[in-house]
Amino acid sequence: MLAKILTFPSQRDPDTAEGSSVDASAAERRARWVLLAILAGALGFFALGVSVQERDETAGIRELTPTVRLDLYQRTLEEIKTLCRDPAASAGVLHDHCVAQAGFVEQFPECTDACRKSANAILPHARR
Repeated sequence: MLAKILTFPSQRDPDTAEGSSVDASAAERRARWVLLAILAGALGFFALGVSVQERDETAGIRELTPTVRLDLYQRTLEEIKTLCRDPAASAGVLHDHCVAQAGFVEQFPECTDACRKSANAILPHARR
């Protein structure tokens, strides 16, 4: 009785072996498509997240009343033009503060070309 349970075929059927290789290549193609779809979905979610994050960063500024927003913009820009141009602001904590302020002022809708020029003078740039 034990022999009936553990019987192994001595020879494989040639038709079965060929069919299993066809099944394996079809399964491999299907796995590639699934992997490609997962990768495309992940990239899509990443792009969506970046887009939402950028919108959220400026949402707080846009929600301010026009008077408060203009006052904050003017104070920040004035700080960049005066305090951040001082040689003491070239390093350390003050430098970090000025870089943050320069990035912040660029988010205001009121930031013109002159504003961007002042901010870019403070912001670090990649060197070639």
